[in-house]
Amino acid sequence: PELIAAYKDYILMRENINAPLSPLSLKKLIDRTKRLSHNNIRIEKLLLETAVINNWKNVYPPRESEFENASDEIKRDLQNFFGLE
Repeated sequence: PELIAAYKDYILMRENINAPLSPLSLKKLIDRTKRLSHNNIRIEKLLLETAVINNWKNVYPPRESEFENASDEIKRDLQNFFGLE
């Protein structure tokens, strides 16, 4: 449910910046988010939340500064997935 809410927030943000997603672009976004997160739902949600906060039209691997306030568990996941310190 939280992941679905994160996708809905992202879709709404895209509509608010006058860049709505087509069905194909939504599918590609989901594929990219799953690939970047290595199918880790916590990371997938974090990628979407970061994109919403920054009004990004895509999702990107996080920089270290973007997860300073994340839980230790999420930090470990990010470090393992993206090689962050």
